[in-house]
Amino acid sequence: MIPLSFAQRGLWFLHQLDPKDTAYHVPMVWRFSAPLDEPALASALHDVVLRHESLRTRFPSVHGEPSQHVVPAAELAPILTSVPAQVADPIVREVVERPFDLAMDIPLRAELVWTGADEGVLAVVAHHIAFDGWSEDVFWRDLGTAYATRTAGEAPSWPELPVQYADYTLWQHELLGNGEEAGSLLAKHLDYWRSTLADASRETGLPLDRRSQDATAREVAFEIEPAVHRALLELASCTGTTMFMITHAAIAALVTRLGGRTDLSLGTVVSGRSDEALHDLVGYFTNTLVLRTDTSGDLTFADLLQQIREVDLSAFANQEVPFEKVVEAVNPVRLQDSTPLFEIFFQYGSPYLPILDMGGIELHEVTFENKTATFDLNICLNEERTANGEPGRILGTITYRADLFDGGTITTMANGLVRTLESAAADPDVRIRVIEVVDPRERHRLLKEWNDTARPRRDVSVAELVEAQVGRTPEAPAVEDDGVLLSYRELNERANQLADELIRRGAGPERIVAVMANRSAELVAAVLAVLKVGAAYLPIDPAYPAERIATMFADAAPAMVLTTTGAAGDLRTPCARLLLDSTATASGAGSNPTDAERVTPLLAEHPAYVIYTSGSTGTPKGVVMTHGALVNLLTWRCAGAPTGQDLRTAMFTMISFDVSVVEILATLLCGGCLVIPDNDTRRDMRLFTHWLDAYAITELNAPAPVIDAVCEASISAGLDPGCNSWSKAWGKQPAHPAPTNMRPCAWWNATLGRQWDGASCSVQPV
Repeated sequence: MIPLSFAQRGLWFLHQLDPKDTAYHVPMVWRFSAPLDEPALASALHDVVLRHESLRTRFPSVHGEPSQHVVPAAELAPILTSVPAQVADPIVREVVERPFDLAMDIPLRAELVWTGADEGVLAVVAHHIAFDGWSEDVFWRDLGTAYATRTAGEAPSWPELPVQYADYTLWQHELLGNGEEAGSLLAKHLDYWRSTLADASRETGLPLDRRSQDATAREVAFEIEPAVHRALLELASCTGTTMFMITHAAIAALVTRLGGRTDLSLGTVVSGRSDEALHDLVGYFTNTLVLRTDTSGDLTFADLLQQIREVDLSAFANQEVPFEKVVEAVNPVRLQDSTPLFEIFFQYGSPYLPILDMGGIELHEVTFENKTATFDLNICLNEERTANGEPGRILGTITYRADLFDGGTITTMANGLVRTLESAAADPDVRIRVIEVVDPRERHRLLKEWNDTARPRRDVSVAELVEAQVGRTPEAPAVEDDGVLLSYRELNERANQLADELIRRGAGPERIVAVMANRSAELVAAVLAVLKVGAAYLPIDPAYPAERIATMFADAAPAMVLTTTGAAGDLRTPCARLLLDSTATASGAGSNPTDAERVTPLLAEHPAYVIYTSGSTGTPKGVVMTHGALVNLLTWRCAGAPTGQDLRTAMFTMISFDVSVVEILATLLCGGCLVIPDNDTRRDMRLFTHWLDAYAITELNAPAPVIDAVCEASISAGLDPGCNSWSKAWGKQPAHPAPTNMRPCAWWNATLGRQWDGASCSVQPV
């Protein structure tokens, strides 16, 4: 029994997980307009498959253990089938996407589609388990030779291959030995990879546009001018590096600039044909290497290039270890739909010729991309040469997962890579941090268009804006608390009744009213009531230590406190208290207060609320937000936001957390519904994740670590992101956040926003 090579075994295992997956199909599609000899082509294909045993190998398994079975020549069925058709594309698509049964099928098929007397399309599809990029050149060279001899009525008389793929497999197992055996070559190489990749993360920090598990592939093309190519070749010559290393350095520099990470692991491929005996063989020899780079410090491109030279040479010296063995040894965290150890794969080489001469017949390549992306990002650069060998263009493509990225995002990235290489070519001593990775048009969009946020000042109060929304949607749900719905009309009536009592007790502009309550409908009504009378509310978390509560009361000197029986506890304060859960409190008339009824007319300059800082830099300080400033903030937040029942906001934050101001009021101004989770659900991210899904929450305001934890819990729970309605997440961040903190939130296809509390500033970038 012939075992599988280590690389084959990895692909075989992936095939068992999803036998219908086409990610590892290698489509080669060519169009011709010449008299093609079909019998000669069929014989030539048969000749090539006989020559290369890998192309007639099946992979059966016994008790779950796969092996290679080379089909004898006498049992080999015809390779080529043909069919006439007016349109070739649907037939070719079916041939390319038809799954291989690796246990029963040989890993090669060919279809000849005749679209005319002397024209058609030849589609050849191989499975990667028996075929790599190098194999493609070998295959078409041998097929051309065989076709030419068959059209002449002869059989090809080529020299016998020195080895077959099965020989290589046995040699690999013997050479590398068992990784558990001390002193074996495999054990030595694995020690290198364990040390190099210890604690490495596959994350690059690149912001995702969304997250799902579709893995549909899309491609963006770009090119680098010949003059830049020449300059880069000169740079390689002067620094003792290669174009591959320069490409690696440019990608690392770009990803650091875009994602913020300085510890980067990128994937690449090596041919795996260090022995000359393997050069003329079709088979799966390539191996994946992980190149870990440190871009920290104020590096120049030349500095980074020298560092990468050492990284790459060390990795190449240990390339014999199959990637699958490296993954087993390092044992990283794995995601079902992602390659372990790296997100970005790159390669540099020479382009495939778009025209193939096969026995005097020109075959023109038809681009036929796989629908399934193998990696999150696959960056390929291929250099062209002129007829006299001079450097031509460098042609590049970025194949990306469309479930993660938009085409515009990848186009920006491709342009950034071009600009990085241009900068390095012009001045290798340029510092990475100053390379202009964004073109002028994109820079103008980011700095000018996106920041053109000026709006006319609105001479209206927050209370009036809420009342206007009540008039538009009186019966729409405003608050959902423990299954109980409160309509906009009912909420407004409660707030008006409370406002009537507040006015009667002298609350109004230039006065402070403390609000000390847990998240509830009563709390929402209390905040509205204070704003309606023109006073400023002082939010106090009932869970605060008694000493801090006493300090806030002493410093702010509120005229009264709105609280509940449960929240008040043993609160000691000389100011009057109003119990929100008392029927005696809600006994007012219930009409919207006007300036005629307020203690004094409400002005935009009057305080709307007083928020205390966290105290992380000393004694907590009270910061005042005016009614006018609050209107401006809410107007901005509501611009372009979902409205009505398309907006369901989790009332997650506590009253003393300044984000609660926007969480409550922006939702009401947009006609949305505030949905309140109970405390047990709020504290348990697993429960909270399911609660978000069950209650169809579309907006969440929370610290970034909470959003991160929710997303991780979602992934762990296997919730389907395509069915979830969460579309906006606002994360409170420190001034210099780690850009990846909020990255997993894209799992929910959510737009991410970053906000700081108004006690620090009033800026909320998206």
